[in-house]
Amino acid sequence: MSLILTPPPTLSLESVVADLLRRGFHSVVFQPIRRLDDGSIYGFEALMRGPAGTPLAEPSRIFNNTVIDRKLLHQLDVACFFSAVRLGRLIAEPQTLFVNMHGETLLRHSDGVGEVRRLLDLLRIAPDRIVIELSEMTDRAHVRAIGRSLRPLRDAGARLALDDIGARYAWLHHMLWLEPDYLKLDRSFVRGAARSERRRDLIVAMVAFARGSGAEMIAEGIETADEYETLRHAGIILGQGYYLGLPLPIQEWFPVDAATAERTRVAGLIE
Repeated sequence: MSLILTPPPTLSLESVVADLLRRGFHSVVFQPIRRLDDGSIYGFEALMRGPAGTPLAEPSRIFNNTVIDRKLLHQLDVACFFSAVRLGRLIAEPQTLFVNMHGETLLRHSDGVGEVRRLLDLLRIAPDRIVIELSEMTDRAHVRAIGRSLRPLRDAGARLALDDIGARYAWLHHMLWLEPDYLKLDRSFVRGAARSERRRDLIVAMVAFARGSGAEMIAEGIETADEYETLRHAGIILGQGYYLGLPLPIQEWFPVDAATAERTRVAGLIE
């Protein structure tokens, strides 16, 4: 069956996303988060990918879009979360699965149980193996309510990462009300850190502040050996980026034999 990857100009973004979601045209790849001291894998971030030439090829276009229908956004977010956790079951313990979620999805369930907890229970995933990533770009007006909605999940063991630290001004406000376990340093700080003493000093100060607040810093977008060494010497323990590992299908990280592959397909783990 052939696919038309570029939608006709008369179709709206919402129509294209709804059609792709209905047909299940999205997949998940996993990028390692490594310890910078010994290179061992600490966990994996699940990243959504869609067909090239469609809006789902660049998920940020959708999730950062203020016009798209909120109900559709919620449906897509839950579908992506389900796919990430379903495949992430194959990640070896004690490695952790980092999964992105939109703040508005969490707000739909004020008791913090909702669809997120039901999906974890359905797939028999312990909450303490999950880290929910929430963007710094989450609306400040919703942060306190999101923190309250997450409390039961966090009490059950789930952890929280605040993504895109430094991309905007709101991360201190978010830290105050969300009390994250991890802060993910935006790649804009990583680029050029090896050549800028001022940038390195700022990163060192941010690492100290994070630890003093009970959070660990994760550097995103590490693409060179110089960046890796600079961040390691700055005191950052965890990092991810192309230099440390490409985003790949789960089977590339955890190969299975034919018999196991068949059992997991029957169980709905691998497509």
